[in-house]
Amino acid sequence: APGIFDLKNEKNPFKDYNFVYAPYCDGSVWLGDNIVEDISYYPTPDEKVPGGSQVPGISGGFRNHRGLRNLSVTIELAKKIFPNVERITLMGHSAGGAGSTFGTFLVRKVFGNEVDLTSFNDAGPVANNLEKKQSIAARENDWDYCKFLPTSIADCQLILFVDWILKNDFTVRMAFYCAAADAVLATYLEIPVLADVAPLYLAGNKDFLKFLQSNYDPLSVNHPGRFNSFIVASFQYVFDRTVNQRIPFLLTHGLVQSLEFYTELTDNFSGSQFSLSDWTSRFLGAENSNVFVS
Repeated sequence: APGIFDLKNEKNPFKDYNFVYAPYCDGSVWLGDNIVEDISYYPTPDEKVPGGSQVPGISGGFRNHRGLRNLSVTIELAKKIFPNVERITLMGHSAGGAGSTFGTFLVRKVFGNEVDLTSFNDAGPVANNLEKKQSIAARENDWDYCKFLPTSIADCQLILFVDWILKNDFTVRMAFYCAAADAVLATYLEIPVLADVAPLYLAGNKDFLKFLQSNYDPLSVNHPGRFNSFIVASFQYVFDRTVNQRIPFLLTHGLVQSLEFYTELTDNFSGSQFSLSDWTSRFLGAENSNVFVS
């Protein structure tokens, strides 16, 4: 198994961890709690909503966005299996990465204040593109998550929820990894990707990188040592198994489940070399480290 699941790799900072794995399936970044009518979705004839019957008045298909319930049950199960743990890292990739950030408050509630709690977000969206108000409204309506956020958070802004968690949980620490031209995440956020210009990284995804820095740099400044980011704009190549070709690191969408979690990257400014696994080890050891590799 590659990445963090390679428990025989001495460079794996999680090789001595116990794992509780929760598959992602509900489409609401582990935050939603709603049933949505969707005429483009066709359930099987015997598929029912919770309670055993179709929702009255709904004749078409429906989507169950139950991410928050799924995450809550997972954390409660983890508590039953490992009732006396001293350290927890809540980790996720892509949508799961967002859930790993938002879900820290649930872990704290279930496991208590004495647990050493960290989260690792591997390329997950925890900030809204405020220019896309229609898309934000659609997610708020579909996922119905605003009701769970503190009333002090303006306009249900998720990045403010992250800041709220850090302000109210004095010991939680968060790590965020992303590539500087992550086309998957940029597409989700509706930040233009100049895919018709080859190569993509020469056209750049400067708007996306600016988005990352404008949202995450303030968290690092306001919560030093407790919010750490690793943003890669390296031209070193990686073999992407999804598209079956070599692409630059700065185009990748997450690394924790890939062999490249251990790849040494060279910082073009300092000349120093380190991998995401090295950086993760430092983060887990409570070292303050915000990195931009170009």
